[in-house]
Amino acid sequence: MELDIVASVGEVERREYGHKLFDGKERAFFERSAQVSTRPLEVTVSVRGYYLTPVGALIAQASGVPDASFSCKAHVRGLVDETIEGGAW
Repeated sequence: MELDIVASVGEVERREYGHKLFDGKERAFFERSAQVSTRPLEVTVSVRGYYLTPVGALIAQASGVPDASFSCKAHVRGLVDETIEGGAW
């Protein structure tokens, strides 16, 4: 089995938004400016394996894979919350 994991994390990105709070005395919401901080994250996981039995090797070769291997790859993108870590909240 071969396993390959590649991860990359980008720079902090800050965005402002209107944070709504409820005032119990006034029985109404008011808004204050706030911000969130995130980092973009990408991860790719690749797995490659080789059949250990002659039957698996024959099936792979019949499918056009001459080295009798199988593989799988997954890729994901997301955001890491940096609001608290960066002290921006």
